[in-house]
Amino acid sequence: MNSNTHAGRSQGFDEAKEFTRRARKNIGAVISAEDFQGQSAEMIYEYLLSQESHATFCDHLKRYLYEHNDEHNRFDRPYSDITINEYANLIIDSFKANNVPISLQPTTRKPMATVKKWLTQASVNRSVIFRLGFGLNMSVQDVDTFLKKAISESTFNMADHEEAIYQYCFYNQLSYDKAVSFLEYYQSIETPAEAGSQAKGFRVGKMTSDEELYEYLQFLKNQVRYERKNDKAYDYFDILLGRVRSMIASERRFTNTAHVIAEMSENTKGLVTSGISNQIIEETIYSGISYNEDMNLQSMGDSSLKDVFGRYRLTRARIGSLQKRKSKVERYDLITLLFVIFANEHSDEEYADFSETDPKERCMRFTEEANHILSQCGMIHLYPVNPYESFILLCLLSEDPWESFCETWYQSYRS
Repeated sequence: MNSNTHAGRSQGFDEAKEFTRRARKNIGAVISAEDFQGQSAEMIYEYLLSQESHATFCDHLKRYLYEHNDEHNRFDRPYSDITINEYANLIIDSFKANNVPISLQPTTRKPMATVKKWLTQASVNRSVIFRLGFGLNMSVQDVDTFLKKAISESTFNMADHEEAIYQYCFYNQLSYDKAVSFLEYYQSIETPAEAGSQAKGFRVGKMTSDEELYEYLQFLKNQVRYERKNDKAYDYFDILLGRVRSMIASERRFTNTAHVIAEMSENTKGLVTSGISNQIIEETIYSGISYNEDMNLQSMGDSSLKDVFGRYRLTRARIGSLQKRKSKVERYDLITLLFVIFANEHSDEEYADFSETDPKERCMRFTEEANHILSQCGMIHLYPVNPYESFILLCLLSEDPWESFCETWYQSYRS
């Protein structure tokens, strides 16, 4: 491996630290403003608007395609003159040449429709970035840049076997087929040789031989907490969802209870947890959003912050899909539910000791709890560079987190 690759890797880590430092500085500037505690929602909203003005995922993707293919004279016109169809055809051709599927799951959607969707989306999940990495022959630095700049997330999670495999393949410029063979190898590891063994000087992020990767995958498999990370993520989701459901049933703090009452039987004198549907949970969490003519919450597309919040709204459909184990639990699912609990902590007996605490103390406790849960699920800690996560932290640092959360959502539909 040449020195330029290693230098690029080091630069990537330094860049990530700088992104985090800058994000914390920006959050600090917002909360230190003289009027923050009196106008939290308004200031948070303005801050998020400034984040939305940054280039979106589809902008990054089109710019990448233009710059990398201009070298081969694929495009002989200015960037602004290239059509989505041209970009889409380029992606499809590259995926075919590299034997990478457009979709990893059986689907009736045509490849062209999926690719065009990528080219118009403000944000996507990490799996799309990795797929594009293989399909477009990206370097490890390119993929790292897309993760951090195009979707405002952190770099490869080397505690996750899939991402560790992907990073190894990008670092060593290996094919998608090779990555699949490594994934199959990981699944074939049955009995941990030394359960709970410690890392033995692995060159994480800089492995250059398959033997090194095999040993590292064995190590990850031996770590029970990572081996069951998906199960643990579902377990934590169920626990947190249950707490939120109980809080709503007890009418703690929440003002949007009309639908709860409507669903109660005439003979029911109290609100019971079983009567709290996923629709009620969604409408309670997003009580700052108005209803449309069909008496459903307004769509995400109507929000002025759609590019910031688009992927992170915990809808009733997503809740149901997670309960049925049809979707994979994402970081934001857990972060949102935990926030709802902490934002209403002064009326929840379990969190009574945290009531009326200093906002910074509350935020610190939330961060510790969130990082513990995310770590247990094999996920990366809170990442303030991500606009949604910075939004959650800013709300927790206000005098009334729940009011700030609801009011910011409300503001995004007013503008």
